[in-house]
Amino acid sequence: MIRQSTMAGLLFALCQVLFSPAAQANDAEKVFRECSQRLERMTTECKAQIVAVGERCIPQIRELLRLGRREAAMELARRCIAEIDGIQARCNRAIDELCRHCVHQLNELRAPELARRFVERCQRAKASISETATRVKNAIRSLFG
Repeated sequence: MIRQSTMAGLLFALCQVLFSPAAQANDAEKVFRECSQRLERMTTECKAQIVAVGERCIPQIRELLRLGRREAAMELARRCIAEIDGIQARCNRAIDELCRHCVHQLNELRAPELARRFVERCQRAKASISETATRVKNAIRSLFG
């Protein structure tokens, strides 16, 4: 049978290992990696949704213009651009929420440098989504000469 003093010593040693700076650093790196992977998946999905709107709308707008239905084409373009804006807004909110959550976790693990780097990744992800949205909206607008 393990004596109480030995058990207390083992528990103390275990706590030192679990809560040591090295363990916290490993945990922080794991959180950073997992958050970064989630962010990358979200960014890829958001951009794909925006591109899909363009791929759906552009041929329809072209067809309406070919048929001489300019007003209908313009209305469809407005709806498609509004849909893209909605996707972008939802994605930005989701990224902001993920960013807040992950930065909080990283700060709790005393990893301010990883938290700062993750904030920069969030900003780059939102910029990338914005660039995709702008490109697709410009492609729609360009159909009207």
